Amino acid sequence: MIGQTLRHYRIEAKLGEGGMGEVYRARDTVLGREVAVKVLPADQVRADRLQRFLREAQAASQINHPNVVAIHDISESDGVHFIVMEYVAGKTLSETISPKGLETQQAVHYASQIVASLAKAHACGVVHRDLKPANIMVTTDGMIKVLDFGIAKLHEPNAVEDDKLTVGETAAGAILGTAAYMSPEQATGRPVDARSDIFSLGLVLYEMLSGRRAFSGETSISTIAAILYEEPRPLKEVAPQTPRDLDRIVSRCMRKEPDQRFQSAVDLRLALEDLQGNDGGDTTPSIAVLPFTNLSADKENEYFSDGLAEEIINALAHVSGLRVTSRSSAFSFRGKDVEMREIGSKLGVEHVLEGSVRKASNRIRVTTQLVKASDGFQVWSGRYDREMTDVFAVQDEIAQAIVEKLKGKLSAAPLASSSERHSRNLDAYNAYLRGRHYLWRIDVASVNRARDCFEKAIALDPNYALAYTGIATGLFMLSAIAVADAITSLTEAKRLLEKAVGLDGTLAETRVLLGAVRVCLDYDWEGAEREFQQALTAETVSADCLDTYGRWVLWPQGRFEEALSAYERAHKLEPLIPTFAYHSAEVFVCTGEYEKSIQQCRKALEIESHFWIAHMLIGWNFVFLERPEEAITAFETAKQLEPQSPTIVNGLVAAHAVGGRLQKAQEISRQSGELDPYSQALHQLYLGETDRMFELLSDSVDQRDTGLFWFTNLSAFHKFQHDVRYQALLRQMNLTPR
Repeated sequence: MIGQTLRHYRIEAKLGEGGMGEVYRARDTVLGREVAVKVLPADQVRADRLQRFLREAQAASQINHPNVVAIHDISESDGVHFIVMEYVAGKTLSETISPKGLETQQAVHYASQIVASLAKAHACGVVHRDLKPANIMVTTDGMIKVLDFGIAKLHEPNAVEDDKLTVGETAAGAILGTAAYMSPEQATGRPVDARSDIFSLGLVLYEMLSGRRAFSGETSISTIAAILYEEPRPLKEVAPQTPRDLDRIVSRCMRKEPDQRFQSAVDLRLALEDLQGNDGGDTTPSIAVLPFTNLSADKENEYFSDGLAEEIINALAHVSGLRVTSRSSAFSFRGKDVEMREIGSKLGVEHVLEGSVRKASNRIRVTTQLVKASDGFQVWSGRYDREMTDVFAVQDEIAQAIVEKLKGKLSAAPLASSSERHSRNLDAYNAYLRGRHYLWRIDVASVNRARDCFEKAIALDPNYALAYTGIATGLFMLSAIAVADAITSLTEAKRLLEKAVGLDGTLAETRVLLGAVRVCLDYDWEGAEREFQQALTAETVSADCLDTYGRWVLWPQGRFEEALSAYERAHKLEPLIPTFAYHSAEVFVCTGEYEKSIQQCRKALEIESHFWIAHMLIGWNFVFLERPEEAITAFETAKQLEPQSPTIVNGLVAAHAVGGRLQKAQEISRQSGELDPYSQALHQLYLGETDRMFELLSDSVDQRDTGLFWFTNLSAFHKFQHDVRYQALLRQMNLTPR
């Protein structure tokens, strides 16, 4: 073939050959670029197979992903059928893996790229079926390129070359793939889906880590028998450097039954992104810490018992390989008579820690018990009678005891002491705990009381970083609920957070809040991204961090796919928090997927039936679907739960206007009282007062009204995207038109 021309592709050199034919480097004489040309064997191209092959190759060509070798052309020249693909300079993964395997970090880096390509392919309805190191290229700059998506389906299983069973038709009983990398269902000719590729990737990852195949035999048949009936040697024997949590991921990929593997490439991708045990699988040790019961004579001491439980949560959250339920989810069971089995089921945890605290003068008594959620069996209990000066030691001892009980599943790394986050001044620490306790009530009076507590803590210890973060949190909350001048509140919050970062740059909650403040105050998207990247590089990433990143950085900029991923991951970590499900619904509104948004809102309402904001968003979806009567019903339901919300009034104005009742819409607008500029702008949008709408939107920018982020994303405003005033508003927010 060298020197010949297939249409306008001049063959220059042979790159390789195999069951799928010969591959050449060629020159596209029209576009002047190098390409790879795969020539299909003429003796295996029958009309029926070729037609099916073309359909499958066309489907594969729709996979547009940086880790997938792109298909440029599928053609024929003088009876020769061929595929034109992106030319990749580099080596195959099989050539890259040394007999001792790759470094763990390198293997995970490659696997993350491979699984990203699988996620894209599966979303396009394409299953690879022949994933193996020989079909994975490593470019000269270290990037992964996966070959042969969906096109390894042409040949019959009647020829064996080395360890290959060449691929065949998808009819029942046909065997497709390469023996050493087949899934059990693939090897027995059963129907396969995305989970088959996940099995194959598990085998590839095993080989990257160990330098050896998970299953091997003298023949293809004996290799398949090993896949069906044997287990590979444990990674701890063949690759002892492999972290426990990565070992669990690989093992889960290679389970014989598809239902026991990761159920999608997205799930596997998230697990690889966070090897600290957040995959939610049944092999991951997990725990919830319930609010400790306050047995003190002074009921006001509840702040202390809550604070102690919170600090244990924080200490355990930094244990590699342990999934810890957040305070919000765990504390939702306060005062409820719920069996341990139900708590474990709802939170998706194996163990539950409960306890009590009695505080009298300068002494504390803490009792705790660790319970197996499935049967209520007590795994461990402890009692601590100490001086108040030992409070940090008590927290550390409880956390360490839990790790010891689960040590067979967890990293042996020492725990960081909770005292590293807090002031050694116990009065300052107590004041901080009181402040946190008030913040959780989320109302104006409580936020102000919280500030008094945090300021007392700072007076006692001027270097208490968390206390500065506490004040800033309250200021951010006040700006969000529109009871204070937003610019003044956010400016002060920014100053305090920068002070806190200067005192302790390791606090993820400080970085997260500073990122949100940079957006809301300065529209500083790059600065916010930097803060969140700092938080996201922490040993463990909380659901709150992921959700906040999506809400204040990704979503406003229209990075919808990334925002959805962040929200989905947050919801997976904390399934009892309705906000995480709700925020995904906001994204679907902006992408015009209104039915999906309604469905997501209903998921949030399943978690919390009185979550009024979900009813409100359902109403807006019906507005955009031009179903005004259903919209009004949803808004009225929301209004019964939250009578004072201006966003509900905005929706009613829009719904009546869309329904042709302009006079009614105007009446509701007039009676709505004093509203923020963005709410007023929404009214003018639906009342047809465009000039006034833009004036109010400009006021919204000046006042840093975060409702304005909807303006940049809602389709209702897109008809103005060529208006110079629209463009000017985007520039003021440091955003570019989309």
